[in-house]
Amino acid sequence: MLPQITCMNWKAESPNLYELFTASDVQHPDNYFSDIDTPRAIQAYREWEDRLARLDPQSRQNIIERAAPLVSLRDTAKGRHWAALFETLNEVKGYNYLQDQGYTEVRFIPRTSVRTPDLHGSASFGEALLEVKTVNLSDKDISLSGKLQKGHHGLPEGLKNKLKSDYVTACQQLHSFPVREPARRICSFYINVDLELVLTRSNRQELIDFFASLKTDCEIYHHSQHW
Repeated sequence: MLPQITCMNWKAESPNLYELFTASDVQHPDNYFSDIDTPRAIQAYREWEDRLARLDPQSRQNIIERAAPLVSLRDTAKGRHWAALFETLNEVKGYNYLQDQGYTEVRFIPRTSVRTPDLHGSASFGEALLEVKTVNLSDKDISLSGKLQKGHHGLPEGLKNKLKSDYVTACQQLHSFPVREPARRICSFYINVDLELVLTRSNRQELIDFFASLKTDCEIYHHSQHW
């Protein structure tokens, strides 16, 4: 018997997430979808359902097949829980971003032994490649979870180094894949910002300025859960 999550209302309202759930280990105690009944979870599920609904059937099946084994892969030892799942699901956000940019044909690029971008988009006006990079909370932030924190002004060197390294790697991937020129090459960052940075409002502009200093011939799009 499946857990309560499989109630008919949830199945009808979120058919794509339900498909991901049923493709996962539904009986596993660490299954991410076991938290279906809390208001916060319901809102998050609705947002992901909307994102998945925008994918073409082949791309949706692609992401479900790759994400399903990660639904019950929970890192409790390091406190990162389902980070691996969302590193994969964030590719859906990248797919939606290309759609929002006007690309009518979007697809996930098949994995090979050579590192390639995550996504390819095409339209009458040209083509685009996009690489998704997820930046997770620092070990420090995780260790301070549930404790009172003070705001910190300025981006830590560790975060700057991480962003720079990811951007350099992304540009290499974006230039490794053949595409009709001229083409846009986009590095799409999805960032989980440490609480001490969020508490200081000026850090948002610091982040914007830092990305501007990194940019070469690969575009940078970035989004965080707070800014």
